[in-house]
Amino acid sequence: MQPLVSQPWRSTRLGAIYTLERISQESEREYWPIMETLTAYVREHAHWQPLTDYSPSPVTKLPPLRMRVLEPQHRPNADIQAILTVLGRRDETRRQQDEAEKRSLDLRATDLRGAKLKEAHLKGAILLGAHLECALLAESAPARCPTRGSAPGRFQPRGSVPGRGRKWR
Repeated sequence: MQPLVSQPWRSTRLGAIYTLERISQESEREYWPIMETLTAYVREHAHWQPLTDYSPSPVTKLPPLRMRVLEPQHRPNADIQAILTVLGRRDETRRQQDEAEKRSLDLRATDLRGAKLKEAHLKGAILLGAHLECALLAESAPARCPTRGSAPGRFQPRGSVPGRGRKWR
């Protein structure tokens, strides 16, 4: 994956992300617009690109099972990971308010492979089409994820491994 944040702008973007987090914690009025802005940034800059367009044949009408291969060092860019960290550590009061007002973090169709989400509170988040292969969802990574030195080119499971991931419903 090509870096989305060039070195000179990396600290500026990260500073802006954490400043938005502080503002969202201090201002109830600005909280939800900031969450929407951050999730829109993730959807735009970590959008999951399908391998190819698929046109179902009249015979099968089912797409072939095709998965992307996870490269051993694939991780979200620093700005995407920072946003995921901010979204995941919203306080309990804000999360309850979101649930009561039926607001959801929209992370659909995003490439979150290898993201660190082990303490994230994403209950009610829209993750339809999000790719979470090898994301750190609990205290340990799924067993079938490649590590440095392992053979690249292995197929990875979609989503979390049963019994190891956090349920977000």
